[in-house]
Amino acid sequence: MLDIVSLAEQTLTSGSNISFDTNRVATSCTSQHTAGSPSIVLNRPGYYFISFNTIAVASNTTETTPITV
Repeated sequence: MLDIVSLAEQTLTSGSNISFDTNRVATSCTSQHTAGSPSIVLNRPGYYFISFNTIAVASNTTETTPITV
């Protein structure tokens, strides 16, 4: 199991990656993450359950383009 989070606010531009600064749980060798990195490595073929939650706020109150994560 891998449980990673980003506790700090991030300002992102279109196409940029979200970095995860904290590894809360890392109990298996099937997945790896280095704190501060946006990359998650899956070391073995198989079925993985991936869940993602975010809070996104437009920096411009007149923004009409949807925020997609």
